[in-house]
Amino acid sequence: MNNPLYVLVKIGIAQIPNKILESKRDDLHEALRQDYPIIGAVRELHQQMFNITPNGTEVSKDIVPLLSMMDVDKEWAFRIQPDAFFIQTRAYSSYEDLQARLEKVLSLVNESVKVTHYQFVGIRYVNKYSLGNMVDFSHCIARQDFLQPNLAGLSMAGSNLLSVYVDGENTLNINSGVTVNNAALNGDLMDLAQDLGIDPKPLDGVYAHVDLDAHCSLKKPVVFSLDSVLDKINSLRRIAKKAHLEIVKQTT
Repeated sequence: MNNPLYVLVKIGIAQIPNKILESKRDDLHEALRQDYPIIGAVRELHQQMFNITPNGTEVSKDIVPLLSMMDVDKEWAFRIQPDAFFIQTRAYSSYEDLQARLEKVLSLVNESVKVTHYQFVGIRYVNKYSLGNMVDFSHCIARQDFLQPNLAGLSMAGSNLLSVYVDGENTLNINSGVTVNNAALNGDLMDLAQDLGIDPKPLDGVYAHVDLDAHCSLKKPVVFSLDSVLDKINSLRRIAKKAHLEIVKQTT
């Protein structure tokens, strides 16, 4: 893909006991600090759970441990929490590079805390294109219908479209459109992206965005295998790439 602004991989896993993850954080830090020497400031998540009963809604609170580590330039980061693993980057160069990093970190995590099952896998590519001095985005977007349709000769002032596609058990969500003086990333990504130092302040000017979110939610947990997870991520990546090749003009 043409240098996406941001890439995220998420793997939803069977719950690791909090005490196990807490006890293994130092071991993981030691195993990975050569490549990821910066430790994230946040070491726990505060979660609220709601349970609706005949007597009303019961609210319970839980504090769960997490470990996040970044490379020296904060271009790559990963996060492990009891029910999920994430790896993210603002310096994507190739899928082969991403896969190698993912395989190394996930293998060490599995050796340390023993991941038993997984039930969700997703890969997300966020692409941004500046209008600059152009009158439209035809210089970079091949499928203008994914931005904003013309209507009654009115001036276009922005759009935010959601398109959903299905391929077997896999789903591709495409969030696309045009924004003016808006943040680089959607709000749902900023909690993670702050580990990379991505500025939440609005980008000045007019930008088109093509946010490709390919994911698979399995009907039931599947026994964890590094090879099967990597194969699933690669298959999702191919779906996202196929869409990208049709929507976005490719640079040489």
